[in-house]
Amino acid sequence: MRGGVIESAYFSENSANRLDNPLLIVKDRTALAGNRRRPIIKDREAIILQYPQLPPLLSLKRLAPGEDPFETAVAAAGSGEGEAGDFHWSQRLDRVELAIVLEPESPVAESLTMLPLAMVAFGDALGAIGPPVLAVHFRWPDAVDVNGGFVGGFRVAMAEVEDDDQVPAWLVIGFSIAVQMDLTDDAPGRKVNETTLYDEGCGDITADQLTESFARHFLTWVHRWQEEGFEPVRLAWLARLKQSEEPKKEIDSQGGLCREGSKTRPLSDALAGPSWVSR
Repeated sequence: MRGGVIESAYFSENSANRLDNPLLIVKDRTALAGNRRRPIIKDREAIILQYPQLPPLLSLKRLAPGEDPFETAVAAAGSGEGEAGDFHWSQRLDRVELAIVLEPESPVAESLTMLPLAMVAFGDALGAIGPPVLAVHFRWPDAVDVNGGFVGGFRVAMAEVEDDDQVPAWLVIGFSIAVQMDLTDDAPGRKVNETTLYDEGCGDITADQLTESFARHFLTWVHRWQEEGFEPVRLAWLARLKQSEEPKKEIDSQGGLCREGSKTRPLSDALAGPSWVSR
């Protein structure tokens, strides 16, 4: 954010050896897959869930798989215990679930543009480590599709303010993305139009790798936002906007949804709750 609350950082793709800190090693993959008899991670002899290696500006807060990183981050920020850069991360194999605490220095509308910024960072992060041909698209304001199938989405929460000209004390951005099938779900299949990264050819991507890639790209985009404003973010987000109806949809200079130049919904609508939870 502005004023150096969160600054930019650049570091090597291979700056950390993830094998130094494995969380879990399971040698029998098909046993965990149950009657599906399907390997959890393609072409691996074991499942290794490791702690992601984050840049110094982000502080990893590990959570058990049953804990919600977003709700935990919001509770910590609201109580005053959270700090800018706290990176709450769930130790799950099947999904990447995380949330970042930010301390804005701008009014509500500008602060909320961290939501599309984080989505752009995710698209770049997945593109950097995924297969060469991978279609990552967004649906306003917070949903993510891969190769036409829904894989998850983003969430945002903010400290209460008396009016939109005030600077919120904190902002939390989080997301939940399906890496592979839910091993605890006995249902015969997912909902129509839902998919996972595994099913879309990303079988070699693990939760910690995607988390690390997102952290790098998020800080890079924050740095660019500080230097150039929201316009580069807006254009990058529009490049991934899923166009499914007419008139053509766009987002304005504050991330609001527009059709044919007329604003139809402000980005603050995302504060009411994620659009994808009821899917």
